[in-house]
Amino acid sequence: MGAMVLALTLAGCAGPRNSLNTSASVCFRTIPTATNAVGHRGRLIGVRRRSNGYVARRLPGPTTPPSAGPVCLVAFHGDYHAGEISGTHESGRYAIVAVAARSRHVLRVRVTNKLPLRFRHRV
Repeated sequence: MGAMVLALTLAGCAGPRNSLNTSASVCFRTIPTATNAVGHRGRLIGVRRRSNGYVARRLPGPTTPPSAGPVCLVAFHGDYHAGEISGTHESGRYAIVAVAARSRHVLRVRVTNKLPLRFRHRV
């Protein structure tokens, strides 16, 4: 009897999942929104989930409403010139798009030559 309960418990743990079991998995749904924000230009580097406070400190710009919940940062690598991306007046090699995780609205876009955090993992 005990072996049967253990087998059922382990089978339940090994079932299919709809997410990556990471804190950033909700952010993968924001990639199409971020891609549209940069005009489908550049190569996707990565996605990170951060708090409103983190985004406000690292990506200066309009205030993010507290009701926006978690913010997803989506980074792209490309050649971005001033004014090419709506809402930016900067040039650089990276575009970082801040998207509200729940509503999937673009909160701000920043173009820079240096990423404010690590988006890639070494394999």
